[in-house]
Formats: sequence, C-alpha cells, structure tokens
Amino acid sequence: MRRFRNVLLCAVVFAGASAGGAETASAVSGALYAWGSDSGGQVSNVPEGNAFVAIAAGPSHGLALDTNGRIHGWGSAAGGQLSNLPVGTGFTAIAAGQWADLAVNAGGEIEGWGSDLSGVLSGVPSGAGFVAVQVGSQGPAPGADPSTPVGSFGVALDASGQIHAWGADDMGQVSNAPVGTGFIAISCRGMHCLAAGSSGEIYAWGWDGFGQVSGVPSGRGFSGIAAGLFTSLALDLSRAIDVWGTTPAGTPAGNGYRAIAAGAAHNLAVDSAGAIHGWGLDISGEINSAPSETDFFRVAAGTYWSLALRAAPPAVPTLAFDGKLILGALLLGLAFSALSAKTRAA
Repeated sequence: MRRFRNVLLCAVVFAGASAGGAETASAVSGALYAWGSDSGGQVSNVPEGNAFVAIAAGPSHGLALDTNGRIHGWGSAAGGQLSNLPVGTGFTAIAAGQWADLAVNAGGEIEGWGSDLSGVLSGVPSGAGFVAVQVGSQGPAPGADPSTPVGSFGVALDASGQIHAWGADDMGQVSNAPVGTGFIAISCRGMHCLAAGSSGEIYAWGWDGFGQVSGVPSGRGFSGIAAGLFTSLALDLSRAIDVWGTTPAGTPAGNGYRAIAAGAAHNLAVDSAGAIHGWGLDISGEINSAPSETDFFRVAAGTYWSLALRAAPPAVPTLAFDGKLILGALLLGLAFSALSAKTRAA
C-alpha cells in the first residue's frame, strides 16, 4: 500500500468521475492511495493490493470494493460500521457515512449497517434492481456539539432511473427529491443532494445555506457530479470543472478531467493524464501531500483526508519453457546443419 501521511464526506458521479462518500464499481482495477489526517488509521491501515474497483471515504474511515465485489473497511467509524461490515462477494456499490454505511448487493438489494438514526437502516427500500446508493447526515442544532448523533438519510437509484429517499428530512433531503425516471447519477453530502438527468442536466435539493442547491448550473451535457458539504461540483461537456455554493480559490482550469470529489472543506480532481489536483482547505495535508504519480482514475474526499485509486500496471506475460521441447529443437537444428553441410560437400 502507498500511504502519504502528514501530508466530511462526498458523493457518487458518473461517466468516469467519482466522489468521496459513495461509488459504484469500475471496470478498471487498481491500488489504493491515502494521504492527509490519520486520526483513525484511515491512512496507515489502507488495504494492500491492485484489485480494487471502487472507493468511498467517510469522515475517518474508508470503504473499498475489490474485483470479487467484497467490501473492505478500515479506519474509525462513529456508528460502529467497521465491526458490522457485510460479508460475501458480489457487491456493486458502496456509500460511507458518518453514522451508517450502505451498499448494493449482487441481487440489486440495498444493505445498511451502523447506527439506525432517523431510520436510515430500518427504512431502506425493499426489493431489488438498485444500482447506486448515497448516505448523508442531518446537522446538529446551532451551537450544539458537532459530534452528537442527530440523524442520517439515504438516497438510492434504481435500474429505471427512479430516485428513492428515506430517513432524516429536516432540509427536504427526502421530501424534495426529484420524481420520475431516467436519472443516471446521484450524489449527496451533508444535507443536500445532486442528481443528473438522462441528458446530463443537473438537479439539486436539500440544504441551500451557501447556494449549493440554488446555484446549480443550467443546460445539459454534464458528465459528472459531486456534492460537498458547502460546495457542489460538476464536469461540463468538455469535462471542465464547474463549482457553485462556496467556491474556494484554486479550482483547476482547463478541461478533460476524468474524476471529481467534493468533501467538507477540500475538493479533488483527476486530469486526463491521471494526475491528482486538490483545492480548498489543507488542514492535514489532504491537498499538498497528494501523490505525484499519474494513472489515477478515482478520488474520494473524507474529513481532512483523501483517498484515490491508481490503475494497476498491465500484467507482464510469462513464458513457460519445456526442457524436452528445447532439447528436441536443438537436436533438430544440429541434424539440419549436418545435413546441409553434407549436401554442400557432395
């Protein structure tokens, strides 16, 4: 594992982009890289290997899916999620929250574990056919301890493109979810969510304290979305980065970006070469200590830490040699040489 030390959740996106709190499996596998705060072992305990296809970053814990669809978890989770990880293989999507985590299993059903605040676990929709999940958290009252459990909500996308929402609804995260079918991506963080329609148009709902809902760009052709705590991101038709809500300085210019992630106070993007760019607050090196290599294809932003997937190098074919065949070829070659020499002499 490659760990970058010293160097709050995010979302899911589509068309090659990714986000922090939830993700669906990629067709490409790779190795996990983590950097920034290691307060719960979320950096130092990242699993080894090159067979991971999806990642999700909670405040201080991470989730990853391997090529068999097995869920791996590490770090520290406030809701006890890491001691209750689902077992088995075939999972296709994961979401890491502050108090609860969600996943889609091989049958297209949603599984949840952790703390059942606001019914985020007991209210999970029944049935199969789900393809993506998100989990967000209701915020504490003004002046209250931010670590006090308050509530959680879940959002899921089914195969028809219908959005399902349940749990805490203090800011309309559930009741204001878009209706209808044909949606192709969802992304939630904190108390607001984003969705993408079939033509790449963006929908937003929930808490709008910094314009992260009302400031949604118009038009179509967006190819990626990521909801942060105070910020929302999208990739436009040219795969340039659009930002609304709070707009921290340093948003990367240009186009061709392949992945984005929005966190509590920092954001990440992967350019066309697979290099990682970060901007926003750099509390624990979650930006400045990013790896310098290329070939990354997924990123996720936790609370003061970052997570990424780097494509595994292609396997080098190995040749198996049969000693008897080699000896036979040598003898045949010698016999042919002797015959040729005898023919010339004649």
